[in-house]
Amino acid sequence: MSQVLGRRKKRIKNRKDPRYLSTQKKFDTELETELSHGRIARLTIQKITQRTHVWRTTFYDHFLHLDDALNHFDHRMKPDLKKLEKEIESTNCGLEVAFSKILHFVYLNKKYYSIVVRYRNSIALLDIPKSCNRIICRDWSNYGSDVKSRCFSIFSWEMCGVIYYWGHKEKFSKEKIPSYAKYISKLAYNATQRLS
Repeated sequence: MSQVLGRRKKRIKNRKDPRYLSTQKKFDTELETELSHGRIARLTIQKITQRTHVWRTTFYDHFLHLDDALNHFDHRMKPDLKKLEKEIESTNCGLEVAFSKILHFVYLNKKYYSIVVRYRNSIALLDIPKSCNRIICRDWSNYGSDVKSRCFSIFSWEMCGVIYYWGHKEKFSKEKIPSYAKYISKLAYNATQRLS
C-alpha cells in the first residue's frame, strides 16, 4: 500500500506524467462543458468528479478548491500563448501579421474564448496582450519605460475590447481576422502618439 501511495505522490509531483495530464484534460473538458451551458452557479466538486469518473481525492491532487479549478481554467491558454509569442518572435514579422496570428489562435480556440466572452472574463482576455507584450512594444523603443507601461496598459484594454466585440457580435468569424488584425496593428502603432 505504501508503494502505491509513493508512486501516486511521485506522479502528482510530475505534472508531465501522462496520467496526470489525462486527468487534467478531463477536468478541463468538464469545466468547459459546464461553463458553455451556463451552469457555473450549480457547479460543484461532486458533479465534476462524478462526470469525469475521478475520485474526489484526485480532484484535490490537481486543485485546492473549486475556485482554484475555475482560475486554472481561466488561464489555461497561457502556455500556448507563450509558445505563440516565441513562434511570432522567431519569424520577426510585422505587427499586422503578428496580430493576424494571434487572432487566428483565438479563432482556433473559440470554444474557450466564447466562454471567456460570455462571462466577461477580462482577466483571461488580458492574457492575450500580456503574453505578446514584447511583440506589441518592440516599436516603442524611443519612449521611456513609464510611457511604454502606461501605453501598454491602455492598449491592452483596447485590444481586449476588439476581441470581445469580435467574439460577442461576430462569434469569432474567421473572415474578420484580416480586418481586425489591421485595426489592432494601427492601434498598436499609434499607441504612443495617442496615449503618451
